[in-house]
Amino acid sequence: MTLYKHLIVCLYILGTICIANASYIGKVKSLGQYASLPKNSDGRMDLQKLLFQLNITYTNTYSFLLDDTTGDNYLDLVLLLDYLKTSTGKDLGLKLAVTLLPPSESIETGNTRCSIFVDSPLTTFNETSMLNLSVPGDPHGCLDYLGQANILNHLSIEYPNAIESINIDDFSLNLNIFTEEYCIKFQHILKRNKPHAAAAINNNPIQFIPTYYYGKNGVLLLNQTKFKYLTTVLDGILFYFRNDKGGKSTCLPCNFSKSDVNCSRPCLYEQCSEKSISNFNIEVNDILSAMKTTGEGATYKLFIGIYFSPYHSCGPIGPSIEYDYEILKQAVSNENVDGVIVYTLKYPSAEDLFHNCVDNNYNFLSTNLRSKGCAVQNVFKNYTYMYDVVRDARYLENLK
Repeated sequence: MTLYKHLIVCLYILGTICIANASYIGKVKSLGQYASLPKNSDGRMDLQKLLFQLNITYTNTYSFLLDDTTGDNYLDLVLLLDYLKTSTGKDLGLKLAVTLLPPSESIETGNTRCSIFVDSPLTTFNETSMLNLSVPGDPHGCLDYLGQANILNHLSIEYPNAIESINIDDFSLNLNIFTEEYCIKFQHILKRNKPHAAAAINNNPIQFIPTYYYGKNGVLLLNQTKFKYLTTVLDGILFYFRNDKGGKSTCLPCNFSKSDVNCSRPCLYEQCSEKSISNFNIEVNDILSAMKTTGEGATYKLFIGIYFSPYHSCGPIGPSIEYDYEILKQAVSNENVDGVIVYTLKYPSAEDLFHNCVDNNYNFLSTNLRSKGCAVQNVFKNYTYMYDVVRDARYLENLK
């Protein structure tokens, strides 16, 4: 290890000892990050780099996106699960969520890029035998979500307690497909505790927690009669805040650059996003109210998704660091929120760590944070039950 890396490790250990609480006492939180899988030169997952990036930010849940044209993403998912099954992997305490692409995105790519499942040499079952590959125009079973649920059920049984939840991206924009009847079938297959079991719901702990947006024109989707089934057939929702209730006018006028004039969501654009921070808890409270009045209440889970990366054509950086830090902090500190997902994976660079993630004199005000990776680290560390400094140092040795 180079002298520079030694310095980084030493500074990080000292900083961690100085700032770490003995332990966090409170509701167990899922501190999650999504996608942006680091890869080797051959296009496959860089496992050690991924573990380092998650570890350095105190991330305890990684949402693994299945999105490619070859099925390599799925093979990498199984590789990660296989590693987490080892004694070293178990020590990490890392849980996984698996994200599937929705019908809308699969159809846009002609069903050639989607959540592709292939046969892994590490599993004891034949994945492709569970998919309907005979549908014209859908050679990979992109739209066979019941078949995909069957594979994920088998995977969760083969690697118990590693996969916490299944997410379908843009789920609430595809309710023409995901009807109440379809969701019940999906859950029936997903939660079997034995392959091919006849019983519908049992003790398989894997949960169905798909992506949800507030609703069109500021009208809460969960309050609409025809969609109230969402609070009973799901285990919870992953709510992505976009200021849908307040609308884009909240963040206008906005000084867009020439390349970003087509940004459709100014409330997710650089400093303009900060104008919507005060509306975050308003939308969260609306959802919590709907959950209590129409659902199971105590068992229905609420996760918050936060845009740390650009939304479509809304700039190269997305929302500002200040926005991301404040929304993340509010979400994690809310006792009614079960967890968060950072969209997409962020971590401090070597330069960030060398300066302890702040610009001056160990001042942890959000305005002095050096990067979005620092913002994630700074918030997550306060909600971690135990800091394993030795473990952190081990992964810092892999810093590249």
